[in-house]
Amino acid sequence: MEGLDTLIMRKKQSSKSSSLEGNGSSSNQTSPASQWFSSKSSKKISLSSVTSIIDGLKRLYLQKLKPLEVTYHFNDFVSPMLKNSDFDAKPMVMLLGHIPLGKQPSLNICLRLVI
Repeated sequence: MEGLDTLIMRKKQSSKSSSLEGNGSSSNQTSPASQWFSSKSSKKISLSSVTSIIDGLKRLYLQKLKPLEVTYHFNDFVSPMLKNSDFDAKPMVMLLGHIPLGKQPSLNICLRLVI
């Protein structure tokens, strides 16, 4: 978290110096960390720019999460960075269980197969 703390301190110092230059007094501003992790986006995205949920997820990952993964070397100790194929692939489901638990009948019901 040292990198994030350093970034927050730099932003605080730059905002204080710019607010002092602008009006001669410091103003109450929200912290950079609260802006970074806020749920409301400062930019409004037009509906035509996101054609599907997958495209929106890709864009959010590339804009918000990937820079954090690169900064903290997330791929070195947890999992590799996501690629476009990770978003575009069809989801897979694996059913595990003992022999008489009804995995095949439940799969047939989900797929609406009559045997």
